[in-house]
Amino acid sequence: MSYSDQNDFSFDLMDNDINMLIVDELRYDRRKLAEDHNAYTEQLTDEQQEVYLQDLMHLTGLALESAIQQLGLNELFRNLAVTRS
Repeated sequence: MSYSDQNDFSFDLMDNDINMLIVDELRYDRRKLAEDHNAYTEQLTDEQQEVYLQDLMHLTGLALESAIQQLGLNELFRNLAVTRS
């Protein structure tokens, strides 16, 4: 994995209390990972693709649900649902 591509990650935004483990995690080569992901998913069988897409949809739904809860939007969505019915 190449660490030369910073992918718009700015160290200027960070203060002196830098956790180097987090910095290393943020410096991965996103383009290379995207290329690898595309290459590997093209090799999946139809059955594997179906399971992969189901899992991806489930995880996306969980992430969206978590974001809604963290932002406190549950009440807003409940109110919208009530006004639409």
